[in-house]
Amino acid sequence: WTTRIEWRSIDGKTYHFRGAGLPRAIAPFSSRGPTRDGRRKPDLAAPGTAIVSALARGSELAGTPELVVPDGVHAIMEGTSMAAPHVAGTVALMFQASPTLEPGEAGENLRRAATRDNLTTPDEVWGSGRLNATRGVSLLGLALPEAGGQPEVKAGTNPASERVLFTYALPPGTKRARLIVYNVVGQAVFTAELDLQGERFTWELVNDAGEPLANGLYIYVVVADGRRSSLHRLVIRR
Repeated sequence: WTTRIEWRSIDGKTYHFRGAGLPRAIAPFSSRGPTRDGRRKPDLAAPGTAIVSALARGSELAGTPELVVPDGVHAIMEGTSMAAPHVAGTVALMFQASPTLEPGEAGENLRRAATRDNLTTPDEVWGSGRLNATRGVSLLGLALPEAGGQPEVKAGTNPASERVLFTYALPPGTKRARLIVYNVVGQAVFTAELDLQGERFTWELVNDAGEPLANGLYIYVVVADGRRSSLHRLVIRR
């Protein structure tokens, strides 16, 4: 897809790609599906137009000043050669976060994490949507709930000593969502309203009064419109 349509080059002038379309629109050269045997392709869309990429020493692009950006060591490029590295880099981050991830699981995670908006309805142009690297890593190990389903949540660090990053997924159409932390006797010690458009929440291991909680075992859960995620254990150990 198109990330930008103009840029300033090393010669101080501003250039633009003709026929590139509007920013965030699908690139005109992007392959469309379906495949000959009827499968839906592409899987998703990644940035591929007017990408600032490393300029190899001695590259023929160095002789095209309108494509070289002011730092002199990067150039504007486009095509699958730009889109594929974005996807490969995202997959590398996913494997770093989850070394036992299987290739098929990585592909499925890319598709389900893709951004969907008024331009990217899943089809034979966008596939599952726009590549979303941050969400692709955040959603590892989380099942995306369907409308009317239960929310999902997991803690990134457990045991936790200073703070903990929760990753959560809410059913489509959720109107209110809260993270609730309980102590071992069932008392709610911390409650936070969650961003309905977000996926992560950082907790500083404090109670509702802002006071540090004691070391020990706690239970956390996300409640979305009355539907509750599974209960999970979290240990605070400073």
